[in-house]
Amino acid sequence: FQNVRSFPGLTALQNVAMAVPHQPGESLLRLFAMPFGSIRADRRTRAKAMQHLEFVGAADLADELVGNLAFGQQKLVAFARMLATDADVLLLDEPTSGVDPKSAEQIIELVRSLAAMGKTICIVEHSLHVVTSLSDRVVFMDAGKVIAEGSVDNITKREDLVDLYFGT
Repeated sequence: FQNVRSFPGLTALQNVAMAVPHQPGESLLRLFAMPFGSIRADRRTRAKAMQHLEFVGAADLADELVGNLAFGQQKLVAFARMLATDADVLLLDEPTSGVDPKSAEQIIELVRSLAAMGKTICIVEHSLHVVTSLSDRVVFMDAGKVIAEGSVDNITKREDLVDLYFGT
């Protein structure tokens, strides 16, 4: 999520639909053997994609080319695409980087909603605000090595970690 990867020449809806699993186009045999079933399946795929765009608050962007969207909007489309995979474990790399504070709060609320739905979420994040807003457990790393792990309160109260984090 640090760098949003999308298909800029496709709409937001098309970008999200590409991630929906078990589409007829995944099997050429099924595609040609049941063309009308493919049409129905395509409608279902588009409906699922739209549900995910609605969930992230980006339904109004469905028909917009992703390449024309602001960075924060592209991140929302990327979240919707990630949700469309139906994964139970989500890995997020700095989900709020590069967005304005309002969009960052929207993303934080979205991640909270996903956690409340039972998703397991692992976040790589440098923003202390994001970490303290979202994390139950923190693993503090430096130069690829685990320095400390525990609750947010325990980690943020350690002076050695604060010095390391802020470079004092």
